[in-house]
This record gives sequence, structure tokens and C-alpha cells, in this order.
Amino acid sequence: MNLFPILLVLVAIVVYASMDSPNMRFYFRIRERKAVNAGPTARATEQHQYTPLVNKRPAQRDTLTRSTTSAVTRNTTSAVTRTTRGAPTSNQKLVHRMA
Repeated sequence: MNLFPILLVLVAIVVYASMDSPNMRFYFRIRERKAVNAGPTARATEQHQYTPLVNKRPAQRDTLTRSTTSAVTRNTTSAVTRTTRGAPTSNQKLVHRMA
């Protein structure tokens, strides 16, 4: 006769009985509290996420300024080119449509 299923059932019964015991539940509760207290606090986690974002701000601001100024420069250059070529600007097209 195979003893493995019988041993498996006996181990399951012992584990269930030990989990039902107040001492065992108290032990696991203490272990759970230790694990929770050992983890980072919400403030530390927030600070850990916040610091790199704040450090990136100056570089992002410079990039935005450079891209905005280059876009404005491109738009004014293309407007000057259009007026020198004789092509109507967007304002001239709008006035023509309204008339």
C-alpha cells in the first residue's frame, strides 16, 4: 500500500490544526507586523519618486525653450519667405475668405 497519500493528508491536517491554534496565529501576526514595519513609509516612497522628477525640471525647461524658440524662428522665417515670394499669408487668406 502506498503511504504517500496518507502522509500528505496527515501533514495537511497538522498544518490546518496549527493554523487554527491561537499561538500560531499570534506568531504569524507578529511576523506580519514586523514585515510591514520594515517596509518604507509612504513619505519615503513619495520622496524617492519626487526627487528625480524635480532634478529633471531644469533640463526639460531648457529643451522646451529651445524647441519653442526654434519653432517661432521657423514660422517667422517661412512667413517672411512667403511674403517675399508673393504667396498669401494665412491672414491674407482669411481676409479674402471673409470678403
